[in-house]
Amino acid sequence: MVGVGPEGIESALARVSIVNFHGAVILDQFVRPREKVTDYRTWVSGVREEDLRSGEPPICIPMPL
Repeated sequence: MVGVGPEGIESALARVSIVNFHGAVILDQFVRPREKVTDYRTWVSGVREEDLRSGEPPICIPMPL
């Protein structure tokens, strides 16, 4: 989650991670929030500005089968 809006007090999704029962990664994808990010919360989220530059638009998350 990253902060959006004035002072970054609202939260928005910035990364989707899915693992199976055994801990194997199924999906790990950055997604760009629609709103302007004002607080990356890197110390908690690990998300950096450069991660979201290459992130997928919020409605385009490829799902492997």
